[in-house]
Amino acid sequence: MPCSARKKKLSRDLRAAQLPEGSQAVVAKAWLKRLKAVPAAELARADELYLGRVPRLARLLAEECHCSYFIASAGLGLVRASRAVPGYDLTLSAKSEHSVRNRVRETLDDAQWWEQMQTGRFASSLDELVAGPGRIVIALTRPYTRFVTAAFSHLAHSERHRLRIVGFGIVPRLPEELRSQLITYDNARLDRLIPGTKHDASVRALVHFARAVKRTPLQEATMDQDLVDRLLKDIKPTRPVPERERVTDAVLRRKIRGYLREGASTSAALKHLRRQARIACEEHRFKRLFREISP
Repeated sequence: MPCSARKKKLSRDLRAAQLPEGSQAVVAKAWLKRLKAVPAAELARADELYLGRVPRLARLLAEECHCSYFIASAGLGLVRASRAVPGYDLTLSAKSEHSVRNRVRETLDDAQWWEQMQTGRFASSLDELVAGPGRIVIALTRPYTRFVTAAFSHLAHSERHRLRIVGFGIVPRLPEELRSQLITYDNARLDRLIPGTKHDASVRALVHFARAVKRTPLQEATMDQDLVDRLLKDIKPTRPVPERERVTDAVLRRKIRGYLREGASTSAALKHLRRQARIACEEHRFKRLFREISP
């Protein structure tokens, strides 16, 4: 599963904004050096570090299925959930002020960045991920698809056969050799079974799929897809979720200052942001920024 931007605590020296600007090789080397120097006192288990609904769903599912799970981290690589890791502020999202893309002078090569992070102090190998029998279920968002899937393309056929990938709008970014392992979902019907937001849709699909095949022996991906289609067939879809733009903290702060000048409360401002301005924002994030700006 992709990592979460919200973390319980942050290490003092692990922020993308502190990195030098330069080539990708220079930026990656500087980041890996900082990872190597993090003291043990600043580490916490990955399954306790990441906050929000996405990591909570993954943790509960792993406990329910008695299996381990891994987190795809832009700053650490592939991380086993039980591994002690540092908190950090680094993301691949171009819209975030903590994006590593702001430090790399050329266009960031996502697949190469993954390979570079895989040499770091806290990364687990793909061999750890694919160890053991059964399905390997992966939840992906669009930003993380190019980041991790190139590595999966190099797995042996017998291991690729066990992959099941869930995600929305990711097909154009998936390598051709992995597209047959994609399990597609109707998000409107999935919302009926496990309500949520567009942000956590891929992990909700992972939860539904893992529960659906928990007692089903490994079979062809097409047969798993048939099973999902049968389970969703008679579910009446919800109304389509309105499309909302995701923006940076800087844009949100400008919006909030306007709401403050108008005397709007936090709840009224958030409602207007979502319904009239058509901007997506988690309530926790909005309230944090609102408190920072409020006199």
